[in-house]
Parts: sequence; C-alpha cells; structure tokens
Amino acid sequence: MGEAAEPGPAAMRALRDGVADLLDGQPYLQVFASDACLRRFLVARCGSVDDAITSLRYTLEWRREAVPEAITWQDVARGGTNGRIEVADERDLHGRPIVFYQLRRPAVKTTADEQICYWLHCLESACKLADDAGVGKIVVVADMEAYSDSAVPAMATRVECLRLAQAHYPERLALAVICRPPTLFWLMWTASQPFLDEKTRGKVVLVYSEEEMRAALQCIPPERLYPVFGGTKEDRFDLPAHAARMVELDSARQADHRAAGTAPSSRLVA
Repeated sequence: MGEAAEPGPAAMRALRDGVADLLDGQPYLQVFASDACLRRFLVARCGSVDDAITSLRYTLEWRREAVPEAITWQDVARGGTNGRIEVADERDLHGRPIVFYQLRRPAVKTTADEQICYWLHCLESACKLADDAGVGKIVVVADMEAYSDSAVPAMATRVECLRLAQAHYPERLALAVICRPPTLFWLMWTASQPFLDEKTRGKVVLVYSEEEMRAALQCIPPERLYPVFGGTKEDRFDLPAHAARMVELDSARQADHRAAGTAPSSRLVA
C-alpha cells in the first residue's frame, strides 16, 4: 500500500471543524492539535476525513481525561533507573530521535500502571524532540536476545502499550529494528499482528545477523549505537545525565502549555 497523498487545505479544515467542539475552551488540547498533528491523523487514515475525525476525537477525549503530556520524569523516574527504555541523546542521520530498548539491562519492579506511565512519558518526550527538530517521527532500536515472558511486562500491559501507541500516536514511528529476537518473541510478535495496522507492521524489521543489523541501521552512525547494535557508543547508561535531559524536556513541554495559558496535571499518576 502506497503512502497517502499530502492532505490538502480542504481536508485539514474539515478535520479541524470535526473536532472543534472538543478543542473549545481546552488550551492544552489546542496545543496538541497542531496542523502537523492533523496531517498525521489524515495520513494514518489514508486521507479519509471521516476516519480521521473519528480517530482524532478518540485521541482528544483520551488526552482530555488522561493528560499524558503532564507526566513528568519525577512521576516515572523509578521505572527508568536502569535505562531499559531510553530516549537517547543521539539522533539518526535524518534528525529523528532514537529510542533504545535493551532487555539485557536489569528490570525495575514496577506495577502495570507505572510501566504504562513510563512508556507514555517516553513517547511524549521522543515526540517533543521530533517536533522541535521538524521531523515528526522517531526510530526505535531494540535488543530482544534476552526475551522471555519473565523478562518483560505482562501480556496485557504489552498489548495496552501497543494499543496506546497505535491509537494515539499515529504516524510517529519511522522505523523499528528488532535485533536478535528469539523464537518466543517471534511467536509473541505473530500474536500481536491483529493489534497493529498494515502500515505499522511494515515499519518493523526483525534482524538476526550482524549483516542484517548493519543494513537495517544504516540511518544511524556507529558512534551513536551501543555495541549490542554493532556500534561504538560507550555501553553505559548515565542516569544523572539522562534524568537531567528528561527534566529539561518536561520543562519545555510545560512552557508550551504556560504559553497557551494552562498548566494541566495528569490523571494517570498518583
């Protein structure tokens, strides 16, 4: 299936009109519903204005209730202690933020709600970086060699994370490279197919050899990749530096909302 054509002004106006009632009197939702956001929803729905209105309304209603943009590093810091999921400081050759997922790094015991909040904070942070750079999309690089049911969150949590990403962050993923997945992961991936649309599935690449990994990760220079991904980046997670960057990103998001005259708080965190 080819890419949808760039949405025209009429489609953009129709989509904005179709969600106007949800944006009225909601400054933080108005910040979210930028022209770039509307384009992503239209492209994700192959240019169908009706479908885009339905999906964007669903997302706006969710964001109005959950307010994920107000989740801060302070809220989720415990889940990020060991850097299993890391919004990296580096970008690929196209300027897109990189999110690393390394199962070989120790897990931190957290609840399902905490895991979902941490995932959403990572998504919000990576999307902020992508938007500030004018690229809009992110790259995910995952090491799954240590995959097992005991090494990852419960299936229900994984499905919910996938559902949230697909439903509320359309056209954000540029590429996901899954490195050295064992058979058990392949079985889980196959079972996950019904939860992913065709376009998203087409952006996910499973690689097993060093040669396949180099080919799939050509968009990222070796010095920006950890050795497990065939790179030369120092294999160390600098928690203080990472935390400082996340706090800085939180402040930037909050500044966007202060400029709009609002300071939302998330209902997803205690």
